[in-house]
Amino acid sequence: MRRKLLILSLITALFCVSSVIVKAGPKDDPISKLPFKKKLKYANILYKERSIYTALEYYLQLKKEQPRNPYITYMLGECCMFLKDYPPAANYFAEAFALAPDIYRELPFKEGLMRKQNGEYIKAIERFTFYRDNYKGKNKK
Repeated sequence: MRRKLLILSLITALFCVSSVIVKAGPKDDPISKLPFKKKLKYANILYKERSIYTALEYYLQLKKEQPRNPYITYMLGECCMFLKDYPPAANYFAEAFALAPDIYRELPFKEGLMRKQNGEYIKAIERFTFYRDNYKGKNKK
């Protein structure tokens, strides 16, 4: 009887602790309350240290603050590509290229790679062709 009571109390205690851990989520995160530039700097550090999941969370928060920022959109694509989440990576690369085509000239190629990995071969060929036709390599004259 004592043994069953002890096991039951342990299970109850674990339940209580897990519910407290679940409730202490992004709302209690001190980084999410930082200003834009500091949060961006922190997200970049996390990305460089290969803490990609956490960096992705912060880039998504930054995207909500500045939805038309091409750098944040590009970094979201990079994070998704690193995590092998190809459909959103392709979409983020396409959006970043649409926002700043002069800065991110390589993005049609990266988008094509993501489309190819996702099995969207026709779209991938279109993006590769667009990249080849519009952005000559260093060896071409």
